[in-house]
Amino acid sequence: MKCYYHPDREATTRCSICGKPICDDDIAGYKNGKPVCKICAIGEALTQKESEDKQKQAKLEQIRREREQKRLKSAKKRLKIMIIVGIILFVAEVIAYIGLKKSVAESTVTPPQTSQVAPDIKQKAQLLMVFQAIQLYRFEKGKLPNNLDILIDDGYIQGPVADIIKSGEVKYITDGQDFAVMPVDNDTLIISTAPDKFSPGAKEAPGGDAQ
Repeated sequence: MKCYYHPDREATTRCSICGKPICDDDIAGYKNGKPVCKICAIGEALTQKESEDKQKQAKLEQIRREREQKRLKSAKKRLKIMIIVGIILFVAEVIAYIGLKKSVAESTVTPPQTSQVAPDIKQKAQLLMVFQAIQLYRFEKGKLPNNLDILIDDGYIQGPVADIIKSGEVKYITDGQDFAVMPVDNDTLIISTAPDKFSPGAKEAPGGDAQ
């Protein structure tokens, strides 16, 4: 029996993978104690490397998923904290407003108009939550949202605040760097990152898009 790779030599064994007869010079190694020819050894090495690469890729993908889950969990936690803070501020303003009304009612001084005492507290609390959600979106995405509907779609705003956005009660204006939010029916109540840029009468782009 002649060697497959050296026809002028006698084969001493067969490759345990391909079964070709080979001489001692063509034995590249052993698998499970059985000889392997040079060509099959190369193929085994490539197969092993491919398997190792797939394992590394799977491990990297698992790490990426775990990091993404942690990031989302952290973002949701911050959002909950922001909502709680907004609720606390809302309650605090309600208490302060009630106390102020009581104080004015008990005094002999002519009470000022309600709009002069304080802006609508519910609107202010809702705007504050929208403002905080926009800030969180910018922190997570590295940019401001094009419109408020994106905040709802991505889960940054939910519940009653999402309802007032869907009904078109909140105006959102941005120049790409700073932004402002205000009620559609009360443009004197503005929460903004740059008050000097956005006047009370600023006009909103159609559909709440950024200007």
